[in-house]
Amino acid sequence: MIEIERQTYLRRFVIPVGAMLLIWLACSTFIAVLAGKPATLGGPVAYRALLNILAGGRFLLLIFGSLIIYPIMFFRGASWPERLLGSIVVPIAYMIWAMVQATSFFSVGESIYYGFNSIAFGSLFFQLALIAVADIGCRWRCRYKYQEQVEVVRWPHLVGIVAGSVSMYLALFWDGGVHWFYLYQEGYKLLFT
Repeated sequence: MIEIERQTYLRRFVIPVGAMLLIWLACSTFIAVLAGKPATLGGPVAYRALLNILAGGRFLLLIFGSLIIYPIMFFRGASWPERLLGSIVVPIAYMIWAMVQATSFFSVGESIYYGFNSIAFGSLFFQLALIAVADIGCRWRCRYKYQEQVEVVRWPHLVGIVAGSVSMYLALFWDGGVHWFYLYQEGYKLLFT
């Protein structure tokens, strides 16, 4: 494998991950603030358009953020654990955000359980597939940029793609996610009723 210059911890991890997290948090905060206000911001059409843009950006970062953050960290010399953590920081932030919001309605235990809803579960484990795809892309770029033999696709990539895709399918797409939701509800009954 090509040796990529290892930049400082600040440049290879803190800045890219912090920027991604700040953008996601800003979108989430603006949505929370605007959702409770009447459509006074430029009229109802502009208000809905702004909310849709913020919600779309937040969703894209939640689901596909790994495709952005992983290559940045890879080419700044981040280690494998750093790249993995950086890729799952937004889904983890979503889980925490969901738990905190749920405390207005539920007990702390129920709120923690709520953080493992199908969107959180699916997006967190889907990152396995996206990390594998991003790593393949980074290795392919290294192969052609440095004109050296780099093994582009390896067996962990295939395992990650299959495992991440299966978890996303089970959590969100198999009959609309009803099967995961059933297990989720049964777990709730066992723990809290």
